[in-house]
Amino acid sequence: MRNFLLLDVHNLFHRCKHVTSGDIELRTGMALHIVLNSIKKMWKEFKIDHVVACLEGGSWRKDYYPEYKANRKLKDNLRTSREIKDDEIYFEVMDEFIQFLEDKTNVSVLKTKGAEADDFIARWIQLHPDDNHIILTSDSDFYQLLSDNVKIYDGVKGWTISHTDVLNEKNQAAFKVKNIKDPKTKKTKKEKTFITPPNPEYELFKKCIRGDSSDNIMTAYPKAREKGTLKKPGIIDAFEDRVNKGLTWNEFMLNEWDKVIGHEELDDGTIDIITKRVRVKDEYEINSKLIDLTKQPEYIINDMDKKIIEQIQKPQVSQVGIHFMKYASKNELNQILNYPNDFAKALSSKY
Repeated sequence: MRNFLLLDVHNLFHRCKHVTSGDIELRTGMALHIVLNSIKKMWKEFKIDHVVACLEGGSWRKDYYPEYKANRKLKDNLRTSREIKDDEIYFEVMDEFIQFLEDKTNVSVLKTKGAEADDFIARWIQLHPDDNHIILTSDSDFYQLLSDNVKIYDGVKGWTISHTDVLNEKNQAAFKVKNIKDPKTKKTKKEKTFITPPNPEYELFKKCIRGDSSDNIMTAYPKAREKGTLKKPGIIDAFEDRVNKGLTWNEFMLNEWDKVIGHEELDDGTIDIITKRVRVKDEYEINSKLIDLTKQPEYIINDMDKKIIEQIQKPQVSQVGIHFMKYASKNELNQILNYPNDFAKALSSKY
């Protein structure tokens, strides 16, 4: 049984970009430190045998659902000239890091047209069912993959997430701290809320119902509550009846609602909203196709398999430690240069 570290590269850089402050040079340097230190931490803690970097190659989902991630283009168009310039520098640093992994290390680097990093990570796990996998990401989309041999490490929060527990960097139960104001004394006190481990099957079902605004995937059931009432079942109630598909399941999934599908301007200048009557079940199935990481088209699976075989059979790179020191020196990663061997070992291990 081997231990694989699966990197969701674009997610790592994106999150690091938004949790660090200062000028762009400082933020890119911090991003590299967070990514590399997360790799080192996982390498030591889980005795990783091989690192796999998964990249974005566009998405087949846009052919199936044209609105997929369309909101991101709109957001990009609203950037200031400074933000555009900063993004260009950030992507240059990320691309250089990826090129370094591909040319100067023995990391398997996976990218193919039409496949997202999520697809590659899910496929790698499917092809290695008897091995252990640590996914380095902050993306909750991967909760559906959690199992006895699959965990997630969120390098920003420092949490290791499994389907049985969520641990912090001290290997203790992870928690959030909230400021709670006492209505009587008006004083504020801190309150710990421990993090509940995700149920993989439920997390997938819930996301297919609620949709994913970050990917522009619409809800299958607007304003559906997680916990139901005596008169109306909630998401949890439907999930618990998913096997029997009894009264609760059908009452929830066969519910109908008016979905906005467009609008048109009338002669008097007013806007007429166009709606379509839809069922929760039908919208759920559309979302499931987009969100469930076991439902890629056959041609995407074949392309991913070809790339995986190509990468695990590529010639071995020697002197990875020297290459890494040159890369770290060029990017002024001074703290990392104090312990180059810790990083070189992780990057030099072949499949």
